[in-house]
Amino acid sequence: MSRGPASTVDPEVKRRRVRLLVTLVLVGTVAAIVYHYAMAFYLNRAYPQSTFLFLPNDRFNDWDNVWLFARAFLHGVPGGFAYFPFAILTALASTVVPMRVGWALLILLFLAAVTVLLRGWVVDREEHLLTKMQYGFVLVALSYPVLFALDRTNLELLLFVFLGGFFYFLYVRQSDWLAALFLAAAIAFKLYPATLLVLLLAERRFKTCAYAIGFALGLTVVGTAAMAGLGHYSLAELWHMNTMGKTYYQVTMVMGGGGLQHGHSLWGLVELTRYLRGNSVTHSRTLLYEGAAALIFLLLAIHVVFRETERWKRVLLVMVPALLLPFVSADYTLIQLYFPLVFFLNARRVSRWDSVYVVLFALPLVPVDYYYFSLYNDGISLSVILYPLAMLALVLLAVFDAQPVKAEADETIAAGPSHEERAAVAVEQTLPAVRR
Repeated sequence: MSRGPASTVDPEVKRRRVRLLVTLVLVGTVAAIVYHYAMAFYLNRAYPQSTFLFLPNDRFNDWDNVWLFARAFLHGVPGGFAYFPFAILTALASTVVPMRVGWALLILLFLAAVTVLLRGWVVDREEHLLTKMQYGFVLVALSYPVLFALDRTNLELLLFVFLGGFFYFLYVRQSDWLAALFLAAAIAFKLYPATLLVLLLAERRFKTCAYAIGFALGLTVVGTAAMAGLGHYSLAELWHMNTMGKTYYQVTMVMGGGGLQHGHSLWGLVELTRYLRGNSVTHSRTLLYEGAAALIFLLLAIHVVFRETERWKRVLLVMVPALLLPFVSADYTLIQLYFPLVFFLNARRVSRWDSVYVVLFALPLVPVDYYYFSLYNDGISLSVILYPLAMLALVLLAVFDAQPVKAEADETIAAGPSHEERAAVAVEQTLPAVRR
């Protein structure tokens, strides 16, 4: 088994970053477990104060409900759906096995992907196997977004696998078309990974970008055709079911505030006081927010494409808006923060704000719902403020913490126009040694 080119990140710098991260996640999550245990068993508090996860009797239902919908869909029972056609096709395919078998396979696939990610690019600098296992355990078994995603067993787990494949084939295997295929699968599954197209534009990977767009359109067409054929529905009927599902989601989760708790959207932060007062959200306010969110993303995209030279910041600045700017972002999507986190941990430049970056990355990885503003519905806790603020702070710090001009110029020259030079710089800047 050969090893690939080594990253230039200083081993001690990386160890310091990883150890601080692991310490914060360990202390933060254990403290939350103790707190909620005391609330439930000593103070006799009920849900939502008794747990930082979702309603206990609703466990795994994000998977169960999708599987049941898919089986009914195949038997001619129409129903509203908000997912994209390719995601529904995945659900339809899962019905060839029993519901619990599909559930187990999804979890195992996700755990395999996150284990490879941590082993190859997070704990690789640690010398002792026991230390690697301890760190890996903390960053998986004690990570709030991982626990929440597993508790819900949301299809976001599969999206994590797609995005992991995209980064792996883009920067490690250097395969444009495979990287594009994995990104296309993610885009066709849920639209928000399309923000990663900006990363491809910033690195002048125009061919990969074109492949990804073409593949995503193709997968959407295939998913739509398969849904129509397998379920014996017309395109008009599929459109009606999709519209019905999205309308229900908009009314319940956005207008009604159902997506506020266990969410980290900037929309929830902006509209928090309105929700707490019980006021209805107007259509004009949603239009205003859409315009503001689009402007924010456009400005960040321009910065990434024309100004930003550090790759980990590029990944951060295209991933965080995808999680922060939608009307609803459930906390299971926070698992996608592992990708910019990995790039940061392997970044060769040591900023004077290094420890601050680690703290801001760690905050969304621990439960922080210690105080509830309201217990109505699923409750509205402190987390709906702290998570988006942490991500906002990450974005602002990344934008204004510019590297020195000389280093910026050197890196710009190194990333010349040829594919071979880009490939060498890609591996050098991002990932440490990889076992092949």
